Amino acid sequence: MSSSKNRNARYKRGRSKSNSSPDANDPVRRVAADVLTDLQKQQGSLATLLPPALDRVPDADRALLQELTYGVSRWYFDLQEVLQKRLDKPLRNKDLDVHSLLLLGLYQLEYMRIAPHAAINLTVEAAQALRKPWARGLLNGLLRGHLRDREKEPPLAGHAHPPWIVKQLQNDWPGDWRKVLDAGNQRPPMVLRVNQAQTGTEQYSGLLDDAGIVHQQVEGVVSAIRLDKSCPVNDLPGFDTGLVSVQDASAQLACQLLLPELQASTETSTILDACAAPGGKTCHLLESSAANVVAMDISEMRLARVGENLERLGLENRATLLVADAANTAGLINEDEYDIVLVDAPCSGSGVIRRQPDIKLLRKPEDLHELAVQQLNIVDSLWPSLKPGGKLLYVTCSVFKKENVDVMKVFLAKHKDATEVRLQERSGGSLLATSLASEDGSDVPGRADYEPGAQLLTGVNGMDGFYYCLVEKTRIQDAA
Repeated sequence: MSSSKNRNARYKRGRSKSNSSPDANDPVRRVAADVLTDLQKQQGSLATLLPPALDRVPDADRALLQELTYGVSRWYFDLQEVLQKRLDKPLRNKDLDVHSLLLLGLYQLEYMRIAPHAAINLTVEAAQALRKPWARGLLNGLLRGHLRDREKEPPLAGHAHPPWIVKQLQNDWPGDWRKVLDAGNQRPPMVLRVNQAQTGTEQYSGLLDDAGIVHQQVEGVVSAIRLDKSCPVNDLPGFDTGLVSVQDASAQLACQLLLPELQASTETSTILDACAAPGGKTCHLLESSAANVVAMDISEMRLARVGENLERLGLENRATLLVADAANTAGLINEDEYDIVLVDAPCSGSGVIRRQPDIKLLRKPEDLHELAVQQLNIVDSLWPSLKPGGKLLYVTCSVFKKENVDVMKVFLAKHKDATEVRLQERSGGSLLATSLASEDGSDVPGRADYEPGAQLLTGVNGMDGFYYCLVEKTRIQDAA
């Protein structure tokens, strides 16, 4: 992928190769086509491509731009199947922007409430903005043909995921893979984390009632409230004063699994939050304990976001920000330094595809091996920094076993002073339904089929897909 510096410069220069230059207030479908074209070229993610693109459309069109780009990404593989059936021959590589417009047109016809004639006409007009008037006829004919014939066309497979992800889920979760795929295609809910240091979940629920915001508490996750409908954060009571933050219940569960240790902490306790950006778990750790937290991340830019979140919540005085590679901490952290280590490891993001649908286009099967190597390097690197008797919680937002149980099986085999702590009782029931513990005894350490940790599959109780494994460092006298 290109660097953010190069990417921003590219938008300032325009697209010289396609003879079209972006200007302020470009047609929203043309801007969406630019974003999707770069995404298909692996030249960025929605998180990096959308911010400069939003500056190119009027304020009134920003929500539409986000809907178009996220929507096409979510349903890309189904839309691509439709498009391939209707194209006589593939478009040239230099016309990938026209290909993106075709996908945008199909998405509007299939998934949006825009009147079909308006969706087609506005998409056709976007070809003119791309300075490719020859594409108007192709767009008009293909989209109108689909609108005319779609009731007669055979149904799609409907997975809307790349084949390699489907296969991986079938291998890992033969009884649940369809549910995971379906959940990955849904729009994610907006979930709040109530700051338990300032107010209780019940009390904050009352504030939402007073504000007319429909919601319900998330079963099993003490600090989580799910909204029936997303809203701007400034509409949330007490957001500016730190009463509440936005964070999925699965991410909140990480701190809940450490709650006994967090509640027992003192002002002299220290916690390391490795791979901390953007800082949701760092803030939750501080809200839940009296300890001080070192928030580590390899990206200085992303670590700045941690600082912003800490400042909003008034927690900056109890946190230290450390720019470092968690897989290579020699000379940066000391042995036996931390009471708790939270490793929110870099992963494929397969458990949060509903929130980041561009993962479907950006991730490749070979990434899993590379990520697993990196994940193991991180926990190996950080293990010496944990005090004897301390706890390390390994977390990923993945549902793939290669990044989860396989990594922790190797880790536990290498470190004889590491003992797994079972999580079911700490989870408030959230992990029981999809725990890797098995009635046939495969949850017993030492067995060849033993699978450490616990997995929450995407969509269970409306939550994102996360994996958790808690290990304790055996004290020296205990090991002896």
